[in-house]
Amino acid sequence: MATVSESADVKVGGDDMQVFTFRPDGGGKSPAVIVIQEIFGVNDHIKDVAARFAAEGYVAAAPDLFHRSGRGVVVPFDQMQEGMGHRGKLTNDDIVADVSATVAYLKANPNVDADNIGIVGFCFGGMVAYLAAAKVSGLSGAAVFYGGGILPRPDAGADAPRLLDATADAVAVPIISFWGDQDGG
Repeated sequence: MATVSESADVKVGGDDMQVFTFRPDGGGKSPAVIVIQEIFGVNDHIKDVAARFAAEGYVAAAPDLFHRSGRGVVVPFDQMQEGMGHRGKLTNDDIVADVSATVAYLKANPNVDADNIGIVGFCFGGMVAYLAAAKVSGLSGAAVFYGGGILPRPDAGADAPRLLDATADAVAVPIISFWGDQDGG
């Protein structure tokens, strides 16, 4: 299926957050999916994931959650600590605001079936997808791929904070989650 891509600036507080959007070429409303980046930013891989969703008939939006660090921050795969530095500038409230703004952007898009907006995320983005399922209205479901930060790492100790414990009762949409049984990362 042919697709169309565009980017838009979405206001979050007083800042502009760039959102990369991919959609099927043609008329009609489509379900939407918010594609959340890994710790590396909205890189070519994340844009490709969004484009593949569009090729399957979805409007896919990839918001730049690192916009507070500057426009278009992309971190090389071998520089995870740099990505963690950008992550460290975000609070969970910032993340909720960014995803909420993306949902509002999609709901206003004439190509989107506003009642069918999901979210998918990978690693850091998986945690974002889980948090959004608990804290952001307007979503229909969430897919979490190896979501870091939902549960503490096995070596973190018994007193490590658990996002799951703090938010599980607030989850209002179906979630599907994937973790590698032998993933040491």
